[in-house]
Amino acid sequence: MAMHTLAKAFGKEYESSKGINHNNTNYRLHELMLQLIALSSNIPPADKWQAFNEKVQKPQKLGKRQKWMETETSFNERIKYIQDREVDYKKRLKDRASKYSFT
Repeated sequence: MAMHTLAKAFGKEYESSKGINHNNTNYRLHELMLQLIALSSNIPPADKWQAFNEKVQKPQKLGKRQKWMETETSFNERIKYIQDREVDYKKRLKDRASKYSFT
């Protein structure tokens, strides 16, 4: 559900009147989607790259902090890094969710 909600940030409804979606260049949104996909047990490891590419729009030019999106190999290296530190990442995501919760 969180991935579906975050994917909306890359959709047409967030484009400016000139047709530009500035969320496409926001490395933090891409990183958050990466974390959600990496930690999801519902997505098989072989499908994570495809799932990521279906959910986000990449910028035309990748910034320094987005180079992990360049190839499937570099993407999988980031996935492995996150999965190796799964407990830390899940704690941070939980803390952020409770901090910004409306309930």
